[in-house]
Amino acid sequence: MLKKITLCMCMALTATVYAQKEDKDMEGRPTKAAQKIALGYHLTDVQNSFGFGLNITSPYFLKNSVAVRLRGNLPFLQHIPTTAPAATVWSPYGMLQLGLVGGDGIVKKNMRFYGEGGVVFIMPNDEFSANSTVGGYGLFGFEFFLAKPIAFHIEMGGMGTGGTAEKSAGKPIYANGFLTNVGVRLML
Repeated sequence: MLKKITLCMCMALTATVYAQKEDKDMEGRPTKAAQKIALGYHLTDVQNSFGFGLNITSPYFLKNSVAVRLRGNLPFLQHIPTTAPAATVWSPYGMLQLGLVGGDGIVKKNMRFYGEGGVVFIMPNDEFSANSTVGGYGLFGFEFFLAKPIAFHIEMGGMGTGGTAEKSAGKPIYANGFLTNVGVRLML
């Protein structure tokens, strides 16, 4: 499954690079922020998991309104292991997200509003689960271009994976529920 997701992402990024057209803003100037690949760092929080991650966004295409984004996250699940039920621990696990970003490009001159949705692949830590899960996510976000070529972003949405920490006390769900991300992107 992971190989298929990686292959699809590579194909989508390649297609977007070749599908670029020079779009213009309201004053007739090229919208440079939308024409570039963006690399980013973010803090993330979903359910009882706080973490950090990296993301890469393709250039916007289809009249400067669609992009592809790949995220790699390292969240930490707060849980109580059944082996030591008196202690709460934070265990890291892996999360990959592949999604489509949609928006109308730059709003005003320093802000972009967008929506994003896609698939999420969870690689759990053996301390709390042995079952990898696949689910979906959706969010909306704002990018603020305060210091070019840097954009700060705030995102909110939801995630559903069905992940259960079956090796933890109470078998809690994880990687489900309200999702928030904040971070910075560098337009290359």
